[in-house]
Amino acid sequence: MQLQAIEYVAAIQLHQLSQKFHKAGGDGNFDKAFQSVLIEAYSTSNAHCRQLLARNFITSVQTAQTKQPAIYAVLKRLSDLFVLHSLEQSLASLLEVGFVNSSQASLLRDGIRVLLDQIRPDAVTLVDAWMFPDRQLQSALARTNEGNIYQHLYDWAQQEPLNQDDSARIAQFIQPILHQGRLHAAKASKL
Repeated sequence: MQLQAIEYVAAIQLHQLSQKFHKAGGDGNFDKAFQSVLIEAYSTSNAHCRQLLARNFITSVQTAQTKQPAIYAVLKRLSDLFVLHSLEQSLASLLEVGFVNSSQASLLRDGIRVLLDQIRPDAVTLVDAWMFPDRQLQSALARTNEGNIYQHLYDWAQQEPLNQDDSARIAQFIQPILHQGRLHAAKASKL
């Protein structure tokens, strides 16, 4: 059902793009017609890409059900999240053509929140599986399963260039701010 909904969005957007293009090109001016539908073409290409990604994701997860059953449940939740998020991105089109109503749109968003809650316990493991370094992720929290989260955060902060030489940084950055604050306070007290 999920894949059918995403395919429907892509088909509807392609149909709407085609209609607008033919309407705009009524005078035979291809360039003018093309220019007039660029926004719709962008949206349609995104919908088509989401459809292809969703189909491949769902197919791969179904394959994992038999070949790698230990990770199937997590992958299924990720796949469901991807599809629901993709549908949410196209919610305006779905509402416009009557494919969903407002209460179904609300259920879609609720489903996303439920899936996020279900995926949260596996989030660190999922990110770690890609073996990105903490610096690339720009996160000191990526290795929280080691148990030293606060020490890791402290060490991370100490490595920042701004924290290397306290006295020079205080003189350069903090003292001018303090001086401005004192000037403002003095002016305010005279009023």
